[in-house]
Amino acid sequence: MFVLEGEECVTRRYRYQWMDGERRELRKRWDNVEHHPDLSNFPYHVHVAGEENVEPGERLSIVQLLDVLAGEISMEESR
Repeated sequence: MFVLEGEECVTRRYRYQWMDGERRELRKRWDNVEHHPDLSNFPYHVHVAGEENVEPGERLSIVQLLDVLAGEISMEESR
């Protein structure tokens, strides 16, 4: 969900999901659903390589997500 605050578009709620090429395996999902209160930086978190592996995250706009994905893809291609 995005809202306008003044002249700025602010990300409120989100769920960005990155799957493998066959769309069978979760690579990462960034979201801010309030279901991991024990993590630092609650409610922002990242599911890494599966639902069960959850790490603290940060607020992430769609523009920031594109930067993160570009960096991760670039790292993979350099391997």
